[in-house]
Amino acid sequence: MFQERHVDSYVLALPNGMESELSFLLRRGKPILLFNRVLSGIQTNMVLLQN
Repeated sequence: MFQERHVDSYVLALPNGMESELSFLLRRGKPILLFNRVLSGIQTNMVLLQN
């Protein structure tokens, strides 16, 4: 889904279940920033909010 977009990096707020797609993008060297999400098995930068 995401690899069809021609962008330099991604800022994403995703539901659980997207780990395989994100792993694919990371293997291809795409920078990813997760917004207010922690996905198990994904090691990338993230911004977390505390309410």
